[in-house]
Amino acid sequence: MLLFVLSLFVAGATFATAQDSMRVAVERLVEAAQKRTTLWPWEGHVPEVAIVAAYGKAIAPLLVNILAEDPDSLDENAPEVDWSVQQQVALALCKIYRVREESGHVYMNRASPEENARVKLFWLKKVSQQ
Repeated sequence: MLLFVLSLFVAGATFATAQDSMRVAVERLVEAAQKRTTLWPWEGHVPEVAIVAAYGKAIAPLLVNILAEDPDSLDENAPEVDWSVQQQVALALCKIYRVREESGHVYMNRASPEENARVKLFWLKKVSQQ
């Protein structure tokens, strides 16, 4: 019995460590994206995209939570959107799910508001199918 309880503790600790590791990787991705002065596709993805994507689908819910509902919102009460962060997070999701990096999957500053409004919906549906 003691061995069973100990194995549950070790498994729980390993899960917590993996969750912490994923959170740190996502934070680093966000920090790197915030330093960008040029949007994608004119400048490629930050190296942290590959690091985050290496976690696979397990990290996807953390990424989807970062995506804006409506990056084109003119509502002054809506949170400010960092386009580079939005793009880099979506690019990481593209890499994880092997989806083409294009409008409709990645927020684009030159896309229509309707097209950008579909990005988070696309990823919510994709992640929920895991």
